[in-house]
Amino acid sequence: MLNRGRHLDGVGALRHLDTLLNMEKLGGIQWGYGEGQPTARAWKDVVQKIQRAGKNLQINVMPDEVEEVCSFVRPEGAHFCIWTPDEDTAKSVLKRVEKCYLKGSVNIGL
Repeated sequence: MLNRGRHLDGVGALRHLDTLLNMEKLGGIQWGYGEGQPTARAWKDVVQKIQRAGKNLQINVMPDEVEEVCSFVRPEGAHFCIWTPDEDTAKSVLKRVEKCYLKGSVNIGL
C-alpha cells in the first residue's frame, strides 16, 4: 500500500519521526498510536506533520471519529484502516468518508 513505507508504532517511536520524514526515498508512514493510547483524533499534529513532509499516511480510524479525522487529514495519500462489525456498517462508514472528501466539507489548515 505504501511505497517504501515504514511502520511507526507507539508514542515511544515518535522520537524517530523526524529522521524518517527526512528520508527522501521513504514513501509513507503507517502510524500506529499503540494500544491503550488515544485514537486517531488525538494525533492531529503527528498526521499533519507526516503529510506536510509529503509522505503517505496509514492510520487506524474508529468509525465514530471519521468526520473529525477527515477534517484534518488531506485525502491525497491517506489510507484509513476502519474496523466495523459488519458489511452494512462498513458501507455506511464509507459513505461518510466519501461525503467528507467529495462534498467539500474538508477544511484542512496544514
